[in-house]
Amino acid sequence: MLKQYSHKVGINFWHIEFGTKYRYKMLGKDKQNNLIIACLKKVCKIHNIKIHVLEAMSDHVHMIYIAAQHY
Repeated sequence: MLKQYSHKVGINFWHIEFGTKYRYKMLGKDKQNNLIIACLKKVCKIHNIKIHVLEAMSDHVHMIYIAAQHY
């Protein structure tokens, strides 16, 4: 759904990639994987950010979201 403002129409999608230092495989276990996903979901909920894709691999995390728009 596109929001309309006085001078613009659109959606603000963002792609964020978090990586571990030197690409160490620190997120390979389910415990760490679930922890990083839970933390990111909590922060996004607090800041009114809608997550579309959140996927954690062994050495990095991908997230695509829509940022809250206040105009």
